[in-house]
Amino acid sequence: MVLSDEQKIKIILERKEETCKLSNEVLESLMKLTRPDGDKFELTDDENLLARTKLNQIIKNMSIIAGFCDKESQSYVNRVAGIISKVGRLGTFGKINYIDKFVLDKFCTMANTLMIDFNKRPWKLAEFEVGFLDQLKARIRVRK
Repeated sequence: MVLSDEQKIKIILERKEETCKLSNEVLESLMKLTRPDGDKFELTDDENLLARTKLNQIIKNMSIIAGFCDKESQSYVNRVAGIISKVGRLGTFGKINYIDKFVLDKFCTMANTLMIDFNKRPWKLAEFEVGFLDQLKARIRVRK
């Protein structure tokens, strides 16, 4: 089945809207985290599961959007997904550290600003932020 450009744009905009909603919910959850254990933020089992589910859905939506775009955009989303899968290790003792919280916050903010350039063929994801991947990788290296 071949989709028209209008159908593709509709799918992209629906996924973008859902991604914004989910990333705002994750950001809201991150703001509510407490720090009873020094530099660690504590998540309840329910918060942990909900955050993981929402982050996975955000990555899924970004992947679907990138699927309509050029290879470079697809590669970028794959690299971001790989980095986010290593951040926080949500589920490990129900706690995340300050750097993980910062990276997840930055990722959700970036997901909210996801833009597609429909003027070029093939379509292309507009740059989120200069050096975003490098910043994420540096933060992960710091925590090791």
